[in-house]
Amino acid sequence: MIRKFSSRSPRKTKILILGGGFAGSNVLREIQNKFGNNAEITLISQDNFFLFTPMLPEISSGMLHPSDISTPIRTFCKTATFCHARILSIDLENKAVSVIRIFDQKETMLEYDYLILAMGSKDNFFGNVKH
Repeated sequence: MIRKFSSRSPRKTKILILGGGFAGSNVLREIQNKFGNNAEITLISQDNFFLFTPMLPEISSGMLHPSDISTPIRTFCKTATFCHARILSIDLENKAVSVIRIFDQKETMLEYDYLILAMGSKDNFFGNVKH
């Protein structure tokens, strides 16, 4: 019996994480631990650093330096790729995200199999617009 072997390796699953805050960095860690090199993982954030906001009062009081509570996001990317970019649009039908890279303002389209939205929230307090 003759078996035919493909020289091509199977395509890796593309996982795209939008946001590099608490949620994005934690899900990145979990996915990297679970999949290792068996998935193509990309994290997109408009900031290239993670800010540990619970320690901000210590910064304002002078007890800590700002560099003590900020970490480059790239240090979290063990098997993932970091994309320092701003999100322009999400095309759910075609499974693609359009971004503009921060360093050269080039617009790029990133495809995905799985999309994780971890971009945080925007506070909206009653009467906030008036003030």
